[in-house]
Amino acid sequence: MPINLFTSNRLEHLSEALAETLGTPLSSPLQPETIVVQSRGMQRWLSLELARKQGVCANVDFPFPNTFVHDIVRRILENVPNETGFEPPALTWRIMKVLPDLLKRDAFQQLQRYLQEPGRNLKRLQLAARLADLYDQYSLYRHEMIFRWGKGVTPGNPDERWQAELWRELLGGREDRHRAALGKILLDTLQKTKSGDLDLPERVAVFGISALPPFHVDLLHALSGHTEVNVFFLNPCREFWTDILGKRQEQEAKRQDAQLAMNFSGGKNSLLASMGRLGGEFLNLLQDREPQEHGDLFAPPEESSLLRRIQADILFLQENRGHNQIEKKDRSIRIHACHSPRREVEVLQDHLLDLFENNHGLKPGDILIMAPDIEPYAPYIQTVFDLPADDPKRIPFSIADRSFRQENEIAETFFAILDLHGSRYGAAQVMSLLEVPAVRSKFGIKENDLDLIQYWVRETRIRWAKDAKQRGKLGLPEYPQNTWQAGLDRLLLGYALPGNDDQVYHDAIVPYDGVEGDRAEVLGDFLDFIQRLFERIAALGRKRSLQEWRAALEAILDAFFAVDDENAAQVQVVRRALADFDDFQQQSGFDEAIELRLVKYHLQTKLHSEGYGFGFLTGGVTFCSMLPMRSIPAKVVCLIGMNNGAYPRSSRALGFDLMAQKHQAGDRSRRHDDRYLFLESLISARETLYISYVGQSIKDNSVIPPSVVVSELLEYIETNYEMPDRKIAEHLTVKHKLQAFSPVYFGGGEKSEQYFSYSEENKVAAETLLSSTDGPPVFFANPLPEPDESLRQVTLNDLYRFFRNPVEHLFNKRLGVKLYDAVQNMTEKESFSLYGLDRYLIATGMLEKKRAGEDEAGYKSARLQSGELPHGRAGDSEYDALSQKVDYFVKKTEPYLQKKPLAPLNIDLALGAFHLTGTIEDIYADVHILYRYAKIKAKDLLRAWLHHLALSSQAAPGYPGTTILIGVNSAKEGVWLCRCLETVTNPGKILTNLLEIYWHGLRKPLRFFPDSALEYVQKLSNPKKDELDALKAAAQVWVGDQRAGGWPPGERDDPYFQRCFGYEENALNEEFKMLAQGIWEPLLKYQKDLS
Repeated sequence: MPINLFTSNRLEHLSEALAETLGTPLSSPLQPETIVVQSRGMQRWLSLELARKQGVCANVDFPFPNTFVHDIVRRILENVPNETGFEPPALTWRIMKVLPDLLKRDAFQQLQRYLQEPGRNLKRLQLAARLADLYDQYSLYRHEMIFRWGKGVTPGNPDERWQAELWRELLGGREDRHRAALGKILLDTLQKTKSGDLDLPERVAVFGISALPPFHVDLLHALSGHTEVNVFFLNPCREFWTDILGKRQEQEAKRQDAQLAMNFSGGKNSLLASMGRLGGEFLNLLQDREPQEHGDLFAPPEESSLLRRIQADILFLQENRGHNQIEKKDRSIRIHACHSPRREVEVLQDHLLDLFENNHGLKPGDILIMAPDIEPYAPYIQTVFDLPADDPKRIPFSIADRSFRQENEIAETFFAILDLHGSRYGAAQVMSLLEVPAVRSKFGIKENDLDLIQYWVRETRIRWAKDAKQRGKLGLPEYPQNTWQAGLDRLLLGYALPGNDDQVYHDAIVPYDGVEGDRAEVLGDFLDFIQRLFERIAALGRKRSLQEWRAALEAILDAFFAVDDENAAQVQVVRRALADFDDFQQQSGFDEAIELRLVKYHLQTKLHSEGYGFGFLTGGVTFCSMLPMRSIPAKVVCLIGMNNGAYPRSSRALGFDLMAQKHQAGDRSRRHDDRYLFLESLISARETLYISYVGQSIKDNSVIPPSVVVSELLEYIETNYEMPDRKIAEHLTVKHKLQAFSPVYFGGGEKSEQYFSYSEENKVAAETLLSSTDGPPVFFANPLPEPDESLRQVTLNDLYRFFRNPVEHLFNKRLGVKLYDAVQNMTEKESFSLYGLDRYLIATGMLEKKRAGEDEAGYKSARLQSGELPHGRAGDSEYDALSQKVDYFVKKTEPYLQKKPLAPLNIDLALGAFHLTGTIEDIYADVHILYRYAKIKAKDLLRAWLHHLALSSQAAPGYPGTTILIGVNSAKEGVWLCRCLETVTNPGKILTNLLEIYWHGLRKPLRFFPDSALEYVQKLSNPKKDELDALKAAAQVWVGDQRAGGWPPGERDDPYFQRCFGYEENALNEEFKMLAQGIWEPLLKYQKDLS
């Protein structure tokens, strides 16, 4: 009997025909139905459809085509093992084994030159993998060539000659075990055996597959003589269309035979001609076997939307150039040009919400969203769509087609551990491993211990390298500073001995005084992790056979990952991949000892190419990759990432690929696959086809064209359809704004129905952009409730911290919020010069040593050994140069510090409703001294002013009424600057006013920006400057130096100020001016410069 060929333009009708076919029961209820599909997505959709039509879908096998063929081979042929050694993974290692000896032959000179280059072992593996895949393709699409090679025929083509020799070497007595040979034996057996004498499925269905190799079609034809074979093919056109020509084919045909070209070019649809080649060739292969055709399943689209009319054009093989009017309200096809993948996903979310709002019958499960590769979009999808359950914008979703490696945290971390071999052991690289719960759990490290460990690593100045020896192996001086060994020695010795800044033990170790009490247990767990890590990684340097690598890498899994219910499946994926090494070595005989990087490459390739197959049609919106044979119908089909160059995807053929050198009917092409998949997506969308791409440069807003298939669709629409009042392409395409909070989306500016958003957060941001008033800060819509009365008990330090940054104090005290982590980002760079905080801290230590008259040798040695200074002579030089400058500073301050200081003064003041307490030190009989080896900044003046006011208000007998602040001039380092605060007549009143400002600042963000405010008041006090000059000067401090790339940054870049005031141009408003004058003018009144 012939193949039964069912064709329709709607997959739903094909599923109904399949259900009707399955309605006739098999002879045994225990025998499963066999339905061949190409993807798990199709299996999922079809099983749901059959269950809906039949009430249940059970006892059905859904094999992929190659699995189906393998099952038929094992049913009919005897003694065929599960693994023949010709499967690409095993064949890769067989090629690895035989290739070195073959390179000595003349035919392999080309490969010999390639494999003589550096990294030849890895190149040999990469070449072997490509060749194994190529031979697998040859066995399907060029089996006649494979048989010629096996018979010893010597080809004339140089590329074919060496491939033939290699193939004969691989046969090695297995001439009847490769796929082409098994296929030939199988077909011969089916043709020679009587019907009913073979163990075959009683019925076979092939569903929703757009293309199969010629061998598979031959097998289905041969099987149809023994069992019922039904093929359900999604056919975009009911007419005879497989011989129509696309533009390029038509032009080539005209050059060769104009009359013949005319015969094939009349009556056609240009979209089908351009994109339908893959399906047309497969349909020809099927029809060449003279099937029994069931073509009465076609259904013309019922509505008159643009989408349905294009589908009808394809169905009836027609075009009506320029005679079709579409309505302005027609949005069945939507094309969106965005600036980035992130914006694509944001725009998509808004448009899905709009579809749900305007189509109450639409459900999340009715929407299918595809991208050429879903991996780059997955993080943005998670960020935009993964909202709390109570968020009104939440749309249920799932992401399918992610590789094992991308979805498997264990696999990712496993490879991160292997990557340490041959690395510098950077601090961030090593510490990132402890971010993984399974690793922390293995060593008993709790999540809240991680901040402490990171703090230790930073404070002991660990940067990179296990020890000094590793530095030496890299050709660098063997300095121990900033290595893991040096940092860990500091931690251990610091636990055993009290820390001392000057003490250096064994000429190299400075104890770190930060490990005590229960922290010792955390340190022990951390040291266990580091020691095991270094030992295991060092052991990976030895070459091993595949079986030995399996054991070694399984030991890595056991050593670093705690297995629980949540990650057991992830661990098992890695274990299965490692277990294959035993089979590969046995099947290939490849027992050569190889290095880690070859094994890692093989594992990464395997885990990247395989996926879980989860997440498809789970009831929510489905995100997935655009894979062949995924012509699943949906009310809304969305195609994102349709970028120029990204789709159709290019697959660059190898120079020696014999299939690419001469195309044959039925050959697969990534380009033709993708063009046909786009066509299938077009005809599978029932109500809406949504397309987006990166169409505008994020740098300069220049136009970027979309994928060529999108351009062809637009060209087709412009040619065949029109609108009365505008260009149709402008109607279909929306060019989106760079930012999601552009006012355009919320009715501001160029208002349009094409621009809208459902984001309340972006609406607030847009309103802020449009606002030109001095309204309340963005972060605070209203002031907080009155603070608790206990906050009227204020310490001097609290008051200083408030005025240093009122917004930060508000966030910390009232909201319990810190906008940056206490643990800074890890750095992997050691110091090459002294700057910033390091320079200040070392100078401060020097200053104290010099003032006390102590020997600095120990201090200097400790700074060198702790890694605070650059290594070697550079560190000596930096320290000595700084020491000279600090000497000068000491000399200048000495006259003020010669006398014996008074006892520290306890502050205890009742000031209206407030109670101010604290302690003031460095007080002498005639003056209170504050000094530091740094430029005097606004915050230093504030601290001195608050101390001065408190000292004056306390009015303790014998204590002075003058305060001096000493610092350095940053322009001429070492030159001193001295500010004197004289006796204040009404210190209590000024302090009370400051406390009232403090109280207001506990309810809302105050616009007191110390540096900008000081600049404003200083300029305002200059008789040669007016208020406008003062504001301009303050604005310069607020904004920073924009000419130098934003360095130094402006005061507005402070994260707390930025959170509340953003980059407001009107941040320096009336409130700012009032606070600036109220706080700084009293200080300036009593200040004088002594330098």
